[in-house]
Amino acid sequence: MLDPKLNTFISIAECGSFNKASEQLYMTPPSVMKQMDGLEAHLQIKLIERTSRGIKLTKAGESLYQDAKRLRAMADAAIATARTIAEEEKDVYTIRIGTSPLYPIGILINLWTKACDEKPEEASKFHFKIVSTRDSLNDLLPSLGKTVDMVLRPCDSHEMHARCFVKPIGYCRVFVSVSRSSPMASKTILTMNDFAGQHVVLYRRSDTVVMDQIATALEACPGIQISEVGFYNLEQFNQYANSNTILIANSLWNNFHPSMITVPVDWPYLLPYGIICAPEHSPQVDAFIGLIDSVNNSSTVYPLAQSDIILFQ
Repeated sequence: MLDPKLNTFISIAECGSFNKASEQLYMTPPSVMKQMDGLEAHLQIKLIERTSRGIKLTKAGESLYQDAKRLRAMADAAIATARTIAEEEKDVYTIRIGTSPLYPIGILINLWTKACDEKPEEASKFHFKIVSTRDSLNDLLPSLGKTVDMVLRPCDSHEMHARCFVKPIGYCRVFVSVSRSSPMASKTILTMNDFAGQHVVLYRRSDTVVMDQIATALEACPGIQISEVGFYNLEQFNQYANSNTILIANSLWNNFHPSMITVPVDWPYLLPYGIICAPEHSPQVDAFIGLIDSVNNSSTVYPLAQSDIILFQ
């Protein structure tokens, strides 16, 4: 575990400003600057130059930044290993579950509650740590198996299946997200006729079977304009919140953005939804997935409080 001042310095270097670093660290800008001043005074080294465009690392600062990053990664890995060993001695294992605003873990919590009720002895072997993760698959992959054990996501992507271990647990419905000011926001359900002459954004083709099917169906709509994105993130919702663009979404994103509304569509498309892990994951993670799978396949239908996931039966 690094000195807090070094952690602050790393954040400043990566964010490029005191204000952005303060947001990342949940500190006030004066507190961040005070820690930085304290670090430079303690080391008696000038690490950062203040300019009109922000901050710039000195050569000494750049050297310390690179070494400090490596030290922090080594320290985090060492602590994680020590915790794993300690938990194995207690026969209890911590599962690190990644989440983000776009990809919540409510369905897993529901299944875990069911596991605790139906198989308490097996469930008692696991603890949890919730980890914030990125939305992009490419940004997520380096952390799988290192700082996070699993995430829950739509899992129809060919790339995801090629690079990860995927355990489907159900399906989520494919809806659309539109601005609350859009005429479509007042509709109970959309039909294919509603897409005529509209601008529609969807996940890139050739990577998911379902999105390929939706894109093919939409192309038959007169005057439609289709754009593709590599992945969804918060910025896209902010970008389209006050436009007439239709975002192909899923039922988990209902009420996700205050300026957008999710509307169902009269079509049959369902996205597989499941647990995503590193290809080579631990036996304990495999045991946890097996436990979740066993209660998911039981005859009891567990009520879902927050989503429109259709579980396997």
